[in-house]
Amino acid sequence: MALYFDGTHLASSDNDAAELHAKAAQAGLKRKWFQPHCRHPHYDASGICRRRLLSDPAVMQCSSKKLLRQCRQERP
Repeated sequence: MALYFDGTHLASSDNDAAELHAKAAQAGLKRKWFQPHCRHPHYDASGICRRRLLSDPAVMQCSSKKLLRQCRQERP
C-alpha cells in the first residue's frame, strides 16, 4: 500500500484501511475526520497534523489530481 498526501487529504492506494488509520493516528488525526467515500476513502488534515504528514518520508506528497488518479488506479 502507498499513502498519498496532497496537503489536505491523506489517502491510501488500496482498500486496506489499517495502515491509513495507523498513519493518521500517528500524525494526530482524529478518527472522526475520516471520510469513508467508496471510491477514495481519506482523512482531512490540517494544522500540526499537516506538518507531521509533510515531514513523514513514508507518505508520498502529490497534487490532488494525482492523489485521486493513484488511488483509482491501484485499487483492485
